[in-house]
Formats: sequence, structure tokens, C-alpha cells
Amino acid sequence: MTGMHVHFEDLENSRAMIIKCSKSPAPVFIKDEGIERFYIRTGPSTTELSASQTQDYIKQRFS
Repeated sequence: MTGMHVHFEDLENSRAMIIKCSKSPAPVFIKDEGIERFYIRTGPSTTELSASQTQDYIKQRFS
């Protein structure tokens, strides 16, 4: 996948998978059982946005 880099790092007594992604120049939706969903990163977590929140976010981020 373009714009994505995955690698593993050993941290103390465990191993972590590190995923680094480039910002997308356009909105990216996930299709889950026929339903399109839109997520954003908020700090260390991922948040699914409602349809109206997605619309507002896309206007702000990609306009």
C-alpha cells in the first residue's frame, strides 16, 4: 500500500508493530459489510465520525 510503512520494534520485554502513514490528499472511507465508515485519528486513538461530522471534517480538512 502506498503511503504506509510497517515495521516492528523491540521495547523492553515486548515487541510492537509500528505503522506510519502519510496524510491522504483525499478522504478515505472503509467499507464494512456494505456500510461506508469514516475514521480519524485523535491522539493515540481512532474515532468513527457520524455522517454530519464526516461532512464537516471533510470540508475543513480537504477544502
